[in-house]
Amino acid sequence: MAEPRRELILVDGSGYIFRAFFAIPQLNNSRGIPTNAVFGFIRMLLKLLKEARPSHIAVVFDAPGKTFRDDLFADYKANRAETPNDLRSQIPYIHRAVEAMRIHSVVIEGYEADDVIGTLAARAAKKRIDTVLVTADKDFMQLVGPHVSLWDTMRDRRITTREIKERFGVEPHALIDIQALTGDPIDNVKGVPGIGEKTASALIQQFGDLDNLYLHLGQVEHRGIRGAKKVMELLRAHRAAVELARKLVRIDTDVPLELDPADLEWKGIDERAAAELMRELEFHSMLNELAPSQAELPMGSAHSQPRASHDDIGAILAALKSAKRIAIDLSADAAGAERLGIRAADDSRPQESFLIDRELIRDAAEILGAPGISKVCHDVKSHLRRLARLGIELKGADFDTMIAGFLINSGRAEPSLDDLYHEHLAPLGPHAGSRAPADLVAALHPVLAAKLRDNRLETEENRRRVR
Repeated sequence: MAEPRRELILVDGSGYIFRAFFAIPQLNNSRGIPTNAVFGFIRMLLKLLKEARPSHIAVVFDAPGKTFRDDLFADYKANRAETPNDLRSQIPYIHRAVEAMRIHSVVIEGYEADDVIGTLAARAAKKRIDTVLVTADKDFMQLVGPHVSLWDTMRDRRITTREIKERFGVEPHALIDIQALTGDPIDNVKGVPGIGEKTASALIQQFGDLDNLYLHLGQVEHRGIRGAKKVMELLRAHRAAVELARKLVRIDTDVPLELDPADLEWKGIDERAAAELMRELEFHSMLNELAPSQAELPMGSAHSQPRASHDDIGAILAALKSAKRIAIDLSADAAGAERLGIRAADDSRPQESFLIDRELIRDAAEILGAPGISKVCHDVKSHLRRLARLGIELKGADFDTMIAGFLINSGRAEPSLDDLYHEHLAPLGPHAGSRAPADLVAALHPVLAAKLRDNRLETEENRRRVR
């Protein structure tokens, strides 16, 4: 059996924090505690979890105090402003939020988040594990490769080797030398004044790397570089700054970590811890997203569903005739035998689903063909076709959870029931667990219908598609 596909998500936690703090206006809870950065951070992380559904994930933060770069250059990051007090006070809550989401939080003393992320990404790449670096920081581009890509989730922009080659004309690893030439004002890395990205890219394209450039510096004016004579003088005058910049901008991919990518498996949100934190911060709008009540979620397995027998199927179907809406699911068991899950999808009784084996499905033909009883199912077209093969005409099917789910999130493929459970009902986690499909369809109907209304997706055309 093939090994399940793994994908590692590495989040630039420090970048997320600052982005959230400056993107969200001032926000305080009733006790006056600033919460805008925490709110923005959780919102971004929650969106990421919903969209990526990672098997493995970590959020990596910068360690407080000096790093090896400060030993190389005393003025490294000297022009950065102090962290605002309103942000500093929120950082412990952010770490609690990551813990409540049961995501590995990684901080390594003496190293920046970039280096820890680079090391984990390099280790994953050696094992052919696809790794996505969630960041808006261009410094990470040097790490991109066959198994490593960047994802700026705020702009929904993906960066692979192709995008880097198109922009810079070089392989990703050569960006270290380009950045050494241009410097990085944000981190107070000097580089060569007057040389920008375009000129630096042209130089590295022509000479391959910094060492070869300086070895053949006299050839610059013969390579079609604009302002070549002045560029040569600048390169010669600032060689020491370039050499230092190369050491400062290079991301260390050999940080001594005890963690391995395989240790970063995500097991889903700790609902109790998440609910406690959301109430403390007064983030009531996110409470249901992070910790929905399990009491109202269908969690019974198909194997534990009551099976309709010859003796009781008549009574079950008779009771369902009083329902205004029923949920159905026609599926096959492990042996390929078809079976019908059926239950009331309103306040009628019985409030549990029953399995009807193939030999008894025709007994349900009358209720399935009754146009006055609305039906909800997942993939109406499939149900119409498969029931027709059994000699049953399905009528009154007016809601398709598959189409409704697709309309709500049209940027993704047509969703499975499992996808919809995760997205709209369940606490976030990599596994949905087992549950009766008909119960799931019944629970999804009011949730999806409300979201169609809220998103103004109830156009006549969409109504026909859902029906």
